[in-house]
Amino acid sequence: MQIQIDNLVRNIHTNLARAAPSDPQVSDVFMFLECDGQAVAAELRDVLARWSEDVLLSAEIRAYACRQLDALPAF
Repeated sequence: MQIQIDNLVRNIHTNLARAAPSDPQVSDVFMFLECDGQAVAAELRDVLARWSEDVLLSAEIRAYACRQLDALPAF
């Protein structure tokens, strides 16, 4: 599960680093469809937050997810 958390965090960082389209109209469409980098990163952050609170996961995994969540940059 730690590998899945690491992959999720890596995807969050990748999506945050993805540049917005240079064309304002295309950028607006991406934002409307919520498929721009920041929107995708926010959805993935929500998944990580759910994992950090999931009582079906071990306390060790929840704590690891919590640490990874806390280490994310603010966005």
